[in-house]
Amino acid sequence: ESREGEGSRFLLKLPVNGEQSSAMQAAVVGEELADVLVIDDDSNTQEIVRRHLQREGYGVRLASSGADGLAQARQQRPDLIVLDVMMPVMDGWQVLHALRSDAELSSVPVLMQSMLNERDLGLLLGANEYLVKPVERDELTAAVRELIPAGAAGNLMLLEQGGVLAKVIAKSPGAQYWRVYQAESVEQARSMLAERPWQLFVVGPHADEQGVGEFLSELRGGQWRSVPIMLARTEEDTSVLEQQLALYLRRAGQ
Repeated sequence: ESREGEGSRFLLKLPVNGEQSSAMQAAVVGEELADVLVIDDDSNTQEIVRRHLQREGYGVRLASSGADGLAQARQQRPDLIVLDVMMPVMDGWQVLHALRSDAELSSVPVLMQSMLNERDLGLLLGANEYLVKPVERDELTAAVRELIPAGAAGNLMLLEQGGVLAKVIAKSPGAQYWRVYQAESVEQARSMLAERPWQLFVVGPHADEQGVGEFLSELRGGQWRSVPIMLARTEEDTSVLEQQLALYLRRAGQ
């Protein structure tokens, strides 16, 4: 269904324990959804960029220094980096040089922004785009849309004991566009919630039925209530999930 101002929505339905149980209604993950790392020592600028991009559906991480930004990028490769130029200790030029010299991060798009109009220099040194502050919302979001890889889909949390669903996900069309993080216990899944933005939860067979049930209730009642959940608690469910998941991952990654 579609509602004004909310975009398209759909309902995932998967059999659980022999009955039809509907997953929560959730916004479709679009091709623009991705992980953006903002590196800026100005907290006001960080907040403005975060607010603008989250309204567009992007996951946003913040770093207040060049060193912190590089550390975060190496820990989790972002789909895009928004980089300030004028920062103490390690400025944006040094960060850009470090990124372009890193085999794992050299291909990450970098959007630089600064009070100084040094666009030509920025592009020459390896930036993909350069905006002069103050940056308007439309200007920022348009630049981000141009730079985000078309295939970036999002983060998937898998909660299961064993690796049955992990193998199913890995073989599914479109899986290459997703980052899959597996939790084997409910406690681990809870601790992972705050680590990054999530675009899909997949829950498989688990001995702690009560714990899993409580975790699902928390997801449906908290900040993650708009994120789709796919359930496969039995072998029969797994075969159905394989079909549903292939369709969903491929659609989200297009």
